[in-house]
Amino acid sequence: MFWRALGVSLLLTVVCLSTSAFAASRFAQTHSRSDYVHWIDLYDTDGRKIDPTAPNAKPYSPKKTCGRCHDYDAIACGYHFNALDKNVNPVTALDKNVDPGRPGEPWIWTDTRSATQIPMSYRDWKGVHNPEKLGITPWEFVLKFGRHLPGGGPGAPPEPEPVEEAPAEPAEDPPAEPADADASDAEQPTDEDPSRWHLSGQLEIDCMFCHSNDDAYDREAWWDQIQEENFAWAPTAALALGKIDGEVSRL
Repeated sequence: MFWRALGVSLLLTVVCLSTSAFAASRFAQTHSRSDYVHWIDLYDTDGRKIDPTAPNAKPYSPKKTCGRCHDYDAIACGYHFNALDKNVNPVTALDKNVDPGRPGEPWIWTDTRSATQIPMSYRDWKGVHNPEKLGITPWEFVLKFGRHLPGGGPGAPPEPEPVEEAPAEPAEDPPAEPADADASDAEQPTDEDPSRWHLSGQLEIDCMFCHSNDDAYDREAWWDQIQEENFAWAPTAALALGKIDGEVSRL
């Protein structure tokens, strides 16, 4: 009885300490075990309240909507979403991805034309290949595996940091070109990144992917929007909050 009572005492102490730690959060908390009824406004990626009567209303953003009360950045550090995180590995103290954890199921990249099957993972596991080292971009990864992604991770890659350019020195007047200069000698445009994030929007972490309280969440609609490259519209379609017309993939 003494050991059992001691164990209960320690458990209560840990719970109290945990509760105290969470109390410091700047996000609203109920500290209740009952379900919270969300009667809230929806916001788009610009943080603007969505007018459902608008004919061309933007899709709702889980980050800007759920993130008003829940710590989206902390959630993004969760195991479902942190595979691309470049923070220092807390276990090995090496400049690699976050702690890869125990080996799990890899992603299998298949190519029917060459009968190729490649096990891949962004985590540092034995026997898998990193998509980045294979030249597979997050854009291509989402189009291939988006049906199984809850958003975030490769669906919301960080924007590249701006590069500081040195101040330009005053240039001398260029020599005059001959009137019969061949147009083919002009500088040709370089190949552009095939990804189209500026059109599709990011595939944000969709809280309802796991936390919807009923079976109305339509993961098939989620995958349909991803295939059409309507990444930002996938959460709206999956919850049947609106009708989506148009496909980014056809632009």
